[in-house]
Amino acid sequence: MERLRNFNPGAFSSVMGTGAVAIASYRYSGYLASLKEVGVLLTYFNAVLYAVLLTFWLLRWMVYPAEALGDLRHPSKGHFYGTSGAATIVLSAQFLTILHDRGIAWYLWLWGLVLTFIFAFWMSYEVFIAGEVDLRHLSPVWYIPPGGTRHNTIWGGFHGDDS
Repeated sequence: MERLRNFNPGAFSSVMGTGAVAIASYRYSGYLASLKEVGVLLTYFNAVLYAVLLTFWLLRWMVYPAEALGDLRHPSKGHFYGTSGAATIVLSAQFLTILHDRGIAWYLWLWGLVLTFIFAFWMSYEVFIAGEVDLRHLSPVWYIPPGGTRHNTIWGGFHGDDS
């Protein structure tokens, strides 16, 4: 239970990285055919990893809400909640480009959109209105939530009907 209490909100970055490798592998399979299978396998692995992380993330909010909220309100840790939305969008991109499943990709993209905007606006509120900004907390991690909004725009455009 201690692992659940200390579950890191940035764990979803592993889904982001794995997804990027999967998409790159799949796209470069024209140069090395076996990379196509690597991309497909990594996509299925990433879907399972995402489900496991989402389960732990939701359980932490239910079992240890004070710790989860404390991390969310922390001026540095809180920004890592943005990785949940960005990871969902990357997984959506995998379902779209590798598995060619527009249905699941669309719903993942919508869920990623919701998560991204919740955490982007929450962190803006928390840092600039509710909390005190301390120079010790300035970090590039502040770019995670806004970066997720950029991913929403880019990958959302690929969900259009191309028929």
